Amino acid sequence: MPLPFIFKKKLFQNAFAYTVCNALKQALPFCLIPVLTRYLSPEGYGVLAIIQTAISFLVIVLGFNSQGLLLVKFVTIENKNLTNYVSGIFFIITFTSFIALCLACSQKKIIETFLNAHFFWAILIVVATFFESISSILLVLWQAQQVPLRFGLFQIGQSFINVLLSLFLVILIGWGWEGRILGITLSSIVFGIVSVLILNKNNLHFLRFKWPNVKEALLFGAPSVPHSLGAWLNGSIGLFLVNSMIGVGASGLYSVGFQVGMVVSFLATSFNQAWVPFLFEKLAKNNFSDKIKIVKLTYCYFFSMFFLVGSVSAASAWLFPIFLSQEYYDAQKYVFFVSSAFAFQGMYYMVTNYIFFMQKTYLLTFITVPVALINVICSIIFINQNGTIGAAQGLAASSFFSFILTWIISNKIYKMPWLLKNNLK
Repeated sequence: MPLPFIFKKKLFQNAFAYTVCNALKQALPFCLIPVLTRYLSPEGYGVLAIIQTAISFLVIVLGFNSQGLLLVKFVTIENKNLTNYVSGIFFIITFTSFIALCLACSQKKIIETFLNAHFFWAILIVVATFFESISSILLVLWQAQQVPLRFGLFQIGQSFINVLLSLFLVILIGWGWEGRILGITLSSIVFGIVSVLILNKNNLHFLRFKWPNVKEALLFGAPSVPHSLGAWLNGSIGLFLVNSMIGVGASGLYSVGFQVGMVVSFLATSFNQAWVPFLFEKLAKNNFSDKIKIVKLTYCYFFSMFFLVGSVSAASAWLFPIFLSQEYYDAQKYVFFVSSAFAFQGMYYMVTNYIFFMQKTYLLTFITVPVALINVICSIIFINQNGTIGAAQGLAASSFFSFILTWIISNKIYKMPWLLKNNLK
């Protein structure tokens, strides 16, 4: 029997492949939650969460989001010219990593206080992030080629090694949260080296950069860095506020609820990875009937996000007592608001892509500041009124505002028939 028409379309085939691969990739470290909650105290889990948040910060600043330029250039230039951009991006990542190490060494005491850990771990996370950024070059190129199977298998392989090392170091060696961070670092180094070998095999070398390519990569990526940092702050401020206002143990509970709510995020990210090449291809044709189809698909996607929130919230209430240590049961109260926040983030992805298509990423900066301020203000107010759950409520409120504001701005620079009629004049 032939497959339904919808699954013959490349978009949905790729979206399905990305979703399955990302599900497996996320499921592996996700399965560590029951293990870690039995071998780590809430305080230890809190330290782990803060260090992982620091890694996600470095992922943004090491490279200035310049890897995204490869998505745009892949369809317009030849492979021999593409290597100049790959080399330029590698130079940016290397240089910013060196600066990060210098800054870390000059602010040793401040960093130890922030991480609640020895300075050694700060050096280690810079190294891990450097190799993670190298891997992202390869992954972006595979995304541009629309080969989700390679993309997914690479990430699944890294997650598998990551989890395997973490289990060995946490359970058998007994190194606690330190073992988990070492597992992350070692897997990042291994797959970063693998990425270099694969790129070199495809004649995409790292030592052929030209300054004009470096400049173009910076001009493309740098304007979106404040926005990315705002998004990072939007997702992290709750953890920091809970840690500072309540304590590191409470931040451990918040982190567990946050990770469960992120199920919505990885589904949204999976679809967006397939959606972006499809969307850019359709927008380049500038066909009105295609735009109507895009809008209809977008609205269907919005409704699916609400369904996901309800499903994840209901499932967590049932699964927490089964899989988690009793001292972590209270983390379930965060899941609804965190998953709602990521649903709004998924909707944001669907409207922000028009800004990237028009290469007006500098506009995202005008969204970052008000959203971050709203999150901080709402979170502080809600934490004082409702306790630690206020951090998740503040996240949901700011994510909704981010989605609405981005939708308005994107429609200003690229008109779409959101009313399902010809309103493009």
